[in-house]
Amino acid sequence: MVSHDNFSNPTQTLNNTNNDNRFASNEAAPAAATPNRLTLPPMNDGLSLQERPAEAMRLAQEAFTQTSNWIEFFRETLGVEGFVRKLFPTMEEMQYFEESHEHGQIQEMLTALRSQDTGKGDTLEPQRMITVRLPKSLHEFLRVQAEELELSINKLCISKLLQTVDEKMVPEERGGRRGRRPGPQGPRKKKEEEVATAQPTQQPYGSQTPYGNHAPYGNQSPYGSQPTRTPQPNSYQQPPQRPHFG
Repeated sequence: MVSHDNFSNPTQTLNNTNNDNRFASNEAAPAAATPNRLTLPPMNDGLSLQERPAEAMRLAQEAFTQTSNWIEFFRETLGVEGFVRKLFPTMEEMQYFEESHEHGQIQEMLTALRSQDTGKGDTLEPQRMITVRLPKSLHEFLRVQAEELELSINKLCISKLLQTVDEKMVPEERGGRRGRRPGPQGPRKKKEEEVATAQPTQQPYGSQTPYGNHAPYGNQSPYGSQPTRTPQPNSYQQPPQRPHFG
């Protein structure tokens, strides 16, 4: 296990990292539709819960030497598809990891990389926006705090969002959930749903009927079990008279 003392100054460690192991600068990196993934060693399986934080730290150190961009580092470590969620798939296991010493070290690595941020993350991943309704007093608090720390409000908010959430400090949701749901909204959501449910261009039922391998009415006709009659000449009869009311 790596000692915390070996990573006491993440910014200094970042500056001392060999530049040969880093990607090209953001100025030279072309915008890619599909994000590039780092080449990390295989993750060890079959570890106990107590052994997994050290495994996460091992992989995080490898990722730290491969990139100078915090977005790539976050995606491979703490992101939805990162190895941390694979090592700690349940909420209880993730909470165990967030209370570990190794989690704090990974957060320090992330902070060190963010200190080198050039603000051009859109060359690595598409950018998304979240609209948050805030009371005026809270907005003023964030504005003053950002000025005191000499940060933009955007960078300050990202710093807060990257921190671990203490469930004791999260209020319970009363009634139905209000506000926008995550993901596409409005026409864009409808368009994605249409694409997801689109049928391939082929015969709609192949060699089957729309009712599967069975006829829609079993072995009977839709008019019961009587066989259909073939009309005979001169067998036409007058239709029955309508009943008269009045």
